[in-house]
Amino acid sequence: MKMQTQIFFFWKIKEKIFKNRKGVSLLEISLAIAVSATMSMSVLSLVSSAFESQSRIEKLELASNLAKAKITQILSMPTLEPTNKEGTIDTDLYKNFKYQIIIKEEQIDLAKLSQTASLEISKVPLDDQLPVSVQNFKTKEKKGQNLTETGGLIPIYKIRIMISFPLKGDRFGHYEVQTFKTAKKI
Repeated sequence: MKMQTQIFFFWKIKEKIFKNRKGVSLLEISLAIAVSATMSMSVLSLVSSAFESQSRIEKLELASNLAKAKITQILSMPTLEPTNKEGTIDTDLYKNFKYQIIIKEEQIDLAKLSQTASLEISKVPLDDQLPVSVQNFKTKEKKGQNLTETGGLIPIYKIRIMISFPLKGDRFGHYEVQTFKTAKKI
């Protein structure tokens, strides 16, 4: 009974407010259209950017798979030679993908690497920076290379693969991976 009274009361107030009105004004319609258009544009913009992100992620995944395949291919080779090779892949799956393979022969100092935990590769002096109690400055000569008995310089190949993949328009995304392989000298 109480609920019916409240509904009746609300209905009477509504009749008094809108008693002389027969429709909506042009201003109200314009405002409603503007609000709905703004909301629609923001939703469409959000959906569009989501599709672009999805496309970029799919191409990044393809670039990652291509780089992994190239790394596996290179690491399975019995011997490596320093090279700088570029190319374009024009298969259906990798349409307009570009790659660059750089293989450099470098040397790392294991003693320095163990102390700094950094793979900054450079020509380092023979002093392996170990404490004096374990320093062993007796050098060995092996095919023109100075080594210490505590580690020394180790020849490696630094393998770097860069994949460029097309994005929207004339923009390109990039994926890069690098690894190392020992350069076995006999």
